[in-house]
Amino acid sequence: MKAYIYSRISTKIQKKGDGLDRQLELTHAYANSIGLEIQLDSFQDIASGYHGRQMQGRLGVFLDAIKTGKVNTPAALVVESLDRLGREHTMDALPRLIDIINSGVEVHEVSTGVVYNREDTHKIHIAIAVMERAHNESKVKALRAKQAYKTAREKASETGKVITSLVPVWMEVKDGKIELIPERAELIKRIFQMYINGCGGGVIAKTLTSENIEYPVYRDAAHKHKPVWNEQRIVRIIKSPSTYGAFVSTTNAHKDNILYDYYPAVITIDTFNKAQQIRINRVTTKTKTHAMQNIFTSLLVCGKCGYTYQPNMSNTTRNGIKVRMMYLRCSGRTGTGQCKAKAINLPDTEYTILNWFRSLRFSKLQVDKRDEISDKQAQITQLNEQAQNLLVLVSKGNSRAIAMYEDIEDQLTQAKAELFRLEDTRTKPQLERIETKLALDPENIDLRRLVNLELQKVINKIVINSDAKDINFEVHFKNESFGIKQIKGYRKSIKNASADSELPSGWHTQAQNI
Repeated sequence: MKAYIYSRISTKIQKKGDGLDRQLELTHAYANSIGLEIQLDSFQDIASGYHGRQMQGRLGVFLDAIKTGKVNTPAALVVESLDRLGREHTMDALPRLIDIINSGVEVHEVSTGVVYNREDTHKIHIAIAVMERAHNESKVKALRAKQAYKTAREKASETGKVITSLVPVWMEVKDGKIELIPERAELIKRIFQMYINGCGGGVIAKTLTSENIEYPVYRDAAHKHKPVWNEQRIVRIIKSPSTYGAFVSTTNAHKDNILYDYYPAVITIDTFNKAQQIRINRVTTKTKTHAMQNIFTSLLVCGKCGYTYQPNMSNTTRNGIKVRMMYLRCSGRTGTGQCKAKAINLPDTEYTILNWFRSLRFSKLQVDKRDEISDKQAQITQLNEQAQNLLVLVSKGNSRAIAMYEDIEDQLTQAKAELFRLEDTRTKPQLERIETKLALDPENIDLRRLVNLELQKVINKIVINSDAKDINFEVHFKNESFGIKQIKGYRKSIKNASADSELPSGWHTQAQNI
């Protein structure tokens, strides 16, 4: 039987010991002793099992591979002890173990010699006991760490004692006190001044790079590839409360865990707030003015690879004359080169689909999204906490923390956009019906934005199947009782495409129970 070896430690600090080496030695010896065929792609994580972070790492990838059939069964998953798979609450950890077993993968626990499979179901009570013990141990450790942090914070507030030696890169700890590094502090001031004076993050990054000003880090030796200035890093500095002296807890993002006047301030809080207002306004303006090149933004999906279709300007020849045209291209093809889907004319696509919706009355298609709004708000809160937890490490220039922070920021941007769309469904529609001629005008940005928002209330996605000759649009409604409607035609004459069934006048009155 094929065997997959999994090992995990909670932090990089444990890597200095023999945690991973010990686990690998024990698990390999065990697998060899009972004749298991060890696979070359053995895997490991450095992640907190108490918080379930291993599910975002290699273990999560492996479990997805089991679900999708990429792992041939029967097989064995060998771990030093069951808690390597996680130390979450038993009601979270147990279903995961059962799913693994039900998929045809045995779990071998080396420390006890117990094999968990479908035949010996009585052993599940052993797994429950192990999970309870592991979770409770981690819970006690977490409570102690939280209390230690609380004590350190209180001492810092009362006596000025340093909570942690991890400080932003424009500071250093000397003789138990946090001090500014003068030249780096001046650099932070300059960045804020340039930002407030109208320079964007990208412009500031290019300016600093052209002046050969290095991106500040703690230790050059800690970076295989030394970080360079870019827009994201500039914005990260602009958003950091430590610039005006505030310390934000790395374990909790609530306001009562912000310690003001902890760091020596580089700028005033008024300067910080002014920069935040400029940043927010820039994001809002950018979204409003540039997001509606495609009136079906967030709705168009490639039927071949599942990636979205994006607008793209390109040169083409019409009657022997070169002209610039706006096309829709599969981002899977442009990004990975793997998809073969053909580009399609954007204006013609908008014309064809919008005309098909000519009888749509948005006022009859409102959707109750209260549960989804609540879930999305909870997701945003969780993402904000995760981002705040990384701030100190990010300010130090920790490359892994920076990558995680950037990923969380991307998720936050998407989640906030989704929340905006969900909340918009609770208000009365600002459009009664689509005026196709006006909506097709790319200069009518506000109208196109409204059409997009209203369409997203009633449509899940529009799947595009495009090859050299044919084009097929599959419209998937949020009300599944409508089924999937199709518009078919030739790729080079999309305006002549026809729907498999027209939407009769008044069809929308049946959609009130979406």
